[in-house]
Amino acid sequence: MAVKSVATTEDTVAPESRARGISGLRGWAARHRFGLLASLAYTLGGIWVYARLWVNPQVRLVGDGQDHQLFIWMLGHAARAVTHLENPLFSTRLNAPEGVSMMANTSVLGLGIPMTPITLLFGATVSFGVLGVLSLAGTAAAWYYVFSRHLVSSKVAAAVAGALCGFSPGQISHSPGHLHIIAQFVLPFIVLYVLRLAKPGARTVRDGVILGLLITYQVFVSEEMLLLTAIGCAGLAAVYSILQRKDARAAFMPMLRGLTVAGLVSLAFLAYPLWLQFFGRQYSRGLPFNAVNYISNALAYFTYPGQSVAGDQLQAVRLASNYGEQNSFFGWPLMFLTFAIVIWLWKKNPTVRLLAVTAVGFVLLSLGKQVVVGSHGTGIPMPFRVLQHVPVLDMALPTRFSLIVVPLIAALLAIAGDKLVAAKDGGLPVRWLWGTALAMALIPIAPIPLPGFDPKPVPEFITSGQWRGYVPEGRTLVPVPLPRNDAMDGMRWAAAENVAFAVPRGFSIVPDGTEKRSGVFDARPRHTSDLLRSVASTGTSAVVTDVDKREVVNDLRYWKGSVVVLGEHKHQAALKTTLDALLGPGQLIGGAWVWDVRTLVG
Repeated sequence: MAVKSVATTEDTVAPESRARGISGLRGWAARHRFGLLASLAYTLGGIWVYARLWVNPQVRLVGDGQDHQLFIWMLGHAARAVTHLENPLFSTRLNAPEGVSMMANTSVLGLGIPMTPITLLFGATVSFGVLGVLSLAGTAAAWYYVFSRHLVSSKVAAAVAGALCGFSPGQISHSPGHLHIIAQFVLPFIVLYVLRLAKPGARTVRDGVILGLLITYQVFVSEEMLLLTAIGCAGLAAVYSILQRKDARAAFMPMLRGLTVAGLVSLAFLAYPLWLQFFGRQYSRGLPFNAVNYISNALAYFTYPGQSVAGDQLQAVRLASNYGEQNSFFGWPLMFLTFAIVIWLWKKNPTVRLLAVTAVGFVLLSLGKQVVVGSHGTGIPMPFRVLQHVPVLDMALPTRFSLIVVPLIAALLAIAGDKLVAAKDGGLPVRWLWGTALAMALIPIAPIPLPGFDPKPVPEFITSGQWRGYVPEGRTLVPVPLPRNDAMDGMRWAAAENVAFAVPRGFSIVPDGTEKRSGVFDARPRHTSDLLRSVASTGTSAVVTDVDKREVVNDLRYWKGSVVVLGEHKHQAALKTTLDALLGPGQLIGGAWVWDVRTLVG
């Protein structure tokens, strides 16, 4: 009887407990209904941006496909590191045999490792699409949270401001291939906790620890965006110290203590990864390009972005450093609306003054060393002429300072909207006028779906696993053309197999092989890679000499190659003729031409 009594009690308590849990969940959802609806809208917006990818998500690429293919390799690398318990901070499966420092590259381990189940189940290209959607939506939702909880009372105003942050022209132009740029969902909380440290009575230890953990995670998403966030916070602090000197002095010591705690916490986690990046195997110095050339054209701020409702892609590209750097294309209506808000609220709201002055500062920095208007260099010097000589800042791309301007403008829109919503005078006509002005400013820059295309298929020789019979552990598969920034097929093949095989060379930042260890995108030239690259670009078969035959053996031994694979290519015939002359007749296996070189290489 006792046992029956206990069982009856448990049967009674369990439904009650479940009922309370369901009731609590419903209550939470009711309290956060607007935020959940906003997040759903942001998610649908992200799906819309990547709509053409979802047509064929396991194959399709967006944009020009170059950086897209780099990041799917990185996602495959992260998944392999998890499943094989390998060091995720370094890989010898790219640029074999030297390898690649993942800390010196945009490896997005903070995104790739959590996405491992999706990568293993559906492939790295699907993971890329999911991350793209979540990055845009997550950034918007994170800024909505910060704005609605800590800046304004109007949830609608905060939601609109969040949408601008998540789907800004810069976000959309980087969406085809720069996951490390668009995944900004941690940055609003970093800013929030930095600002918390400046408040009277700040809990410097607790908030400093949380800030340190956020910084640690962000390093594994994007060090560049962390640097821009730090510069943005420093800019705000500098302007605040000028406009509000007394308050700034009072906030200095609490903030210093909190930042010290954050620095110690993050350093405890990041000491080894940062050592590896700056002093470890395959470390390099500097960028493979001249950062100072990437500027914002003064006209860009008043021009619609190419990938938008009102945009003209050709006109936008003429003003941008390249297709993916349309960071400052806010359009003239949004710029004029921002000016109007600043003029209206300048004397009434000190926060508006802080945001406006800081935004102007970063606009000036984004212009580079001089003001460029259209195709005309004015010679008018800008602040970056000085900052380009400051260590660390000398590697910053001036145009990306425009990304700091985005949340500053969004905050101004939120403050103005909040004030109008709360206004007792003016009533409905004023709000309708504000809504119309906001629509005229934001609808023209609303994004349209990214262009997509289906690349040449990965050969069945790769997808069926037939390659495994040719590539023992410790050896490499040599794709032709060899991987580099303009020949990404080999890296995409490896990503399709979750980086199960190593490839020589590749698109990554590696040292140039000199004592300076300057960063370059392409490994040191080899005779065979240069020969095959020439054939791939010209379509003319090489006249193979005894020197070429000797060098191909040396290069294959250096790369530890065991099989050479040629897939579909516009100059496939010329490449096959050249490879036949170098290695002997190839075999057509699983849609690819294959040369087993294990006997030749030894």
